[in-house]
Amino acid sequence: MTKRFVYLIATLFVLPCFGQVGVGTTTPSSAAMLDVSSTITGTTYRGFSPPVVTIDQRDLIAVSPTDVGLLVFVNDPSNGVVCLQYYDGTIWSCLNSSVATRTIVAQQDFEAAPAAPILTFVDAGIGANQSGTGGNPTSSVFVSGTQSYGVNNGLASITFGAVDLTAFASGTLVFKLAAFSTTTATSGGADNADLVQVHISTDGGTSFSEELSFSGTGNARFDFNGSGVIEALVDQDDNPTIHDATDGSIGTLLGLNAQSTVTLLGLPNDNDLVIRIVLLNNSANELWAIDDVILYGE
Repeated sequence: MTKRFVYLIATLFVLPCFGQVGVGTTTPSSAAMLDVSSTITGTTYRGFSPPVVTIDQRDLIAVSPTDVGLLVFVNDPSNGVVCLQYYDGTIWSCLNSSVATRTIVAQQDFEAAPAAPILTFVDAGIGANQSGTGGNPTSSVFVSGTQSYGVNNGLASITFGAVDLTAFASGTLVFKLAAFSTTTATSGGADNADLVQVHISTDGGTSFSEELSFSGTGNARFDFNGSGVIEALVDQDDNPTIHDATDGSIGTLLGLNAQSTVTLLGLPNDNDLVIRIVLLNNSANELWAIDDVILYGE
């Protein structure tokens, strides 16, 4: 008899449930699959706690483009990010707005005829348009179209044109990043001395604050297909959030977990905002490449 009872209870737990589910309420909303009440007694209240993770832990979540709306709370003050985040099918963003209120203010895809609205740029270094495929990985050195922008054995200091964000509460910068070896050998790729930096200026480019710094490790090589995100929250103290190529990744030749998206959150709603991206490497078989630079108003 006892065994039958246990079997019955176990069966109830594994059978699929249909209709609305209520937690703390016996009358869940007919519009909700899950309705969580904040109180049972009317005098004691509780909140709803989503999964709490660091950036590295979040990047281990195997998301796909169909996972739109996935929520986590990122508690990672050492990396400058403490906020509720949602996945929009491409990147993780702090939940201070929705995709519906996110507006592309300016963008640069480095094509011969760039997509509008165009984010103009000048390079004080030796960066150049990149096309074709890498030596290692042997995938495309661009995201879409036919080319990206990058540097091989040198410095690119890419300063974008001033933009006005006063119509928005804040801004978000997103761009794609890849590190290739120009040969099929494993000796190429990004090392500790190979850097990607993001600076901002709120005075039209007179002075800059470094907000994010990313360095290679052990000849790290990765293309534009990784799901990982390198991110920082703007604080304008010229003390950058620092990441390296081992964060949230596995091995030297990085695959789908590689951090191929860079996100700078909380850009000030300034009327003369300037962004600078610096790419630095020091070997003939090393290539940094960036593509699809997008500045959103939130």
